[in-house]
Amino acid sequence: MIYISLIILMYGAMLLSVLDVRGKSYLSQSIVVFLSLLLLIIFSGSYINDDYENYYNLYKQLMSTGEGYLTSQIGFVTLINVGVFFNLEYNQILFILFIIAFLLISSTIYKYTTNLCFVIPLYIIYPFFLDVVQVKHFLAMALVVFSTRYISQGKFDNSLLKYALVVSIASSIHYVALIFLPLGYLISKNIKQMFFYVLLFSFFLIVAINSSFVEYIASSLFSELRVKSYFDNRVNNGYFFLISYQCLILIFVYWIRENLNRMGKGSHFVEMMLIIHIYLIILYPMYMINGNFERVFRITCILNYAFLAVYIKELRPLNRFWVIIMFSIYILINSYLQIIKDRDRIIYPIMDNNLFFELLSNIY
Repeated sequence: MIYISLIILMYGAMLLSVLDVRGKSYLSQSIVVFLSLLLLIIFSGSYINDDYENYYNLYKQLMSTGEGYLTSQIGFVTLINVGVFFNLEYNQILFILFIIAFLLISSTIYKYTTNLCFVIPLYIIYPFFLDVVQVKHFLAMALVVFSTRYISQGKFDNSLLKYALVVSIASSIHYVALIFLPLGYLISKNIKQMFFYVLLFSFFLIVAINSSFVEYIASSLFSELRVKSYFDNRVNNGYFFLISYQCLILIFVYWIRENLNRMGKGSHFVEMMLIIHIYLIILYPMYMINGNFERVFRITCILNYAFLAVYIKELRPLNRFWVIIMFSIYILINSYLQIIKDRDRIIYPIMDNNLFFELLSNIY
């Protein structure tokens, strides 16, 4: 019943955003608050999922020795150690970390669109349940999303330093954020010029991947064991789906950008989104190494939803309705392939083993 209620609520919220594109009505704001609290409960209350035991063991290791594992990243270890210092349980640490991270995300998204009633339901469909499992990735994503406020205004003075600092902090939590660091330099370049650089680098990467050069460089910078796991588990043809999916999003972003410019509604945020997606073409050859590089692209999901919210605001109600339906179906298909298809391993353990839900069931 809870799953049916959640689906009805999410799609009801998105349909409401057809009428309330600014998301400022009392009903829209109430739904945003309710969904935000629900995300907090699901994220911090889960105690059984694919990665929970690994994170919990790290927490116990820090409780007993104060030091993480050799493969632990210093930023994440520091965050957990702060919780250990205050004698917090692991799920209490998750509770606090989610509040901080979600505030970073929502405050940034609100700068781009006030229609959070549209953005949050799409985020729940994909990729929220993956973020519940992959805590480090979620925290890094929150910081990368927050950092975009420094490159979305078209001003490139001290803002680029702030961007680089925040992305560097995110990289100390999860290495995946490092890929966004060069974006601070490229964001001020001409789009055609940047496109050329990206294609040139991608070609070089394809050549390097077929030698041992990339693996050698990566092993010298990061944990050799972790790098080896990436290169030893190459995908066969799975990269075709990842490249196709990302390419379709790039085309969609370009199409929206052109429409908004024709309407006279272009902005620095709109240009930034196109630049991000052009830059992430560098992921195409990386998918040939390992499908886990999809995590980099996943960081942009909530920004994509904010971008779409900016667009539907300028459309007539009927056109908004069809754009929302078509895009939500597209996202739902992606969610099915990466989450719902493995619901016995991802969704059910998270929802059926939750401290808050169990507390509520005991009360009632």
